[in-house]
Amino acid sequence: MTEWLGRIGTRAGIASVLILVAVALQGWNAFDILARQAEVIEELGPRQRALQGTVDSFAGGVAAYGSAFVAVVAGSVPPNAVVGRMALPANQLATSFRRLEEQLGPDLDPAVVGAGRDMLARLPDLTERARQTAVLRRRPEPPLLEEWLDLQTAFNRLAVAAREAVDRRSDAALRAASEVSRRGHGVTLAAALIGLLAVVLVWVMVRIIIRPVGRIAQAMIRVARGDLGVTVPMTRREDQIGQVARAVEVLRERLAATHRLAERALEGARQTASIATQASGTLGVLADGSGAQLAGLQGLAAGLADSADALRAAGGSARDALERAGDLKVLLDDNLGRLRDLGEIVHRLGDDTDHVSQNVKAIVDLAAQARTLAADVASAASRAGEHGRALAVVAEGMDRLGTGTGHLAREIAAIVDSAGQRRGEAARSLAEIRAALERLDEMLAELALLGGAVVEATVQQEQALRHLDERGGVLSGMGGASAATAEQASAAMRELSRLAGDAKAAAEAMTSETRAG
Repeated sequence: MTEWLGRIGTRAGIASVLILVAVALQGWNAFDILARQAEVIEELGPRQRALQGTVDSFAGGVAAYGSAFVAVVAGSVPPNAVVGRMALPANQLATSFRRLEEQLGPDLDPAVVGAGRDMLARLPDLTERARQTAVLRRRPEPPLLEEWLDLQTAFNRLAVAAREAVDRRSDAALRAASEVSRRGHGVTLAAALIGLLAVVLVWVMVRIIIRPVGRIAQAMIRVARGDLGVTVPMTRREDQIGQVARAVEVLRERLAATHRLAERALEGARQTASIATQASGTLGVLADGSGAQLAGLQGLAAGLADSADALRAAGGSARDALERAGDLKVLLDDNLGRLRDLGEIVHRLGDDTDHVSQNVKAIVDLAAQARTLAADVASAASRAGEHGRALAVVAEGMDRLGTGTGHLAREIAAIVDSAGQRRGEAARSLAEIRAALERLDEMLAELALLGGAVVEATVQQEQALRHLDERGGVLSGMGGASAATAEQASAAMRELSRLAGDAKAAAEAMTSETRAG
């Protein structure tokens, strides 16, 4: 209830109701006074005059009838004019009596009215008797005059009562006018008091509202200027002023929170700008590294392609060497057969030096071919790389065997040419040559096995290099995509850095505006 009465709207409503009541009372009083005045004026004016005229008409009718009655009874009226002289006053008297009874009947004494009504009923008989007296020229009878006096007395009493009733109505109208005036003064005084109370209430409301509102307005101005440490007054009031003060307090707290958030946003914008700048530099370095890595992967892919070509060439050389080794093995097998035959010939035909010389030449050619094959194998081994080391060893052994075979063949030729007596030595040399050729045949078999292994390893290495080349292409594509992504990320981070700078500037501007109010 206290909170409801403390509201500005409630107080303003009460003041408005009081003012409306005062205005309504004044208006009602004015209309009531005007209506009563109209009634009093009507009562004292036309109505009073009409009643007074009715009474005067009745009294005049009584007087006129009495005058005519006396004249007729006295014989001053000719007999032929009696009816006309008596009828008109009688009719006027009857008409005025009925009008008087109609207008003032409720205000008159019923006995007086009844007596007048009885007298009016006797009036025609009295008129007829007076006419007969006048026509017959008789002396008026005393009862006739006394009867007229009775009628006249009753009519006069009725006229006096009517005049008193009219006076009473006039007095009642005057009293009503006085009562209206008195009540109008009272209502006017009450309306004036209510209006004065409303004015006082309005003044109190203005005083209660304006001063606190002024203090709250000063606090709002200070808050708007950025003075967030100001104390807002009137926050404990329960009325609407207190609600406004509490709203200003909430606004001050929210502005303080906004100021703190702006500071945090400014700091966050600064950190974001710094981080974005660092990230942009890092992504730039990453993009450069991705480009370098892409170039390296492309170089690696080219190197792998060259290695694959070299391996294919080495595989072809190894296959050629194997084919030549097969041919050499066939030749060695043939020469071994010939050496066997030569040994038998040496044992059987020691003096057949020409045939021995030819065989020695064939052996020398064989040794030369073996050395040529050893050179080819060494060349293939050098191209095969790690897998050609065994071929290089075999080639070196073949070269030594070929060289030794050539020396032995030349020695055989020298021996054959110098002396036939050295056939035993030639036979031993042939045996050694045979052993060397058999060893060379074994080494050629090993060379064939090693060459097959080298070819197989070369094929596997070629497949591995092809797989590496494909992976290198994939890695190159991934590197290109990574470089493009890094470039896009770098551009995005530069844009983020720019936006962070804009956010920093906006936060600084908002902080400046918040501080400046």
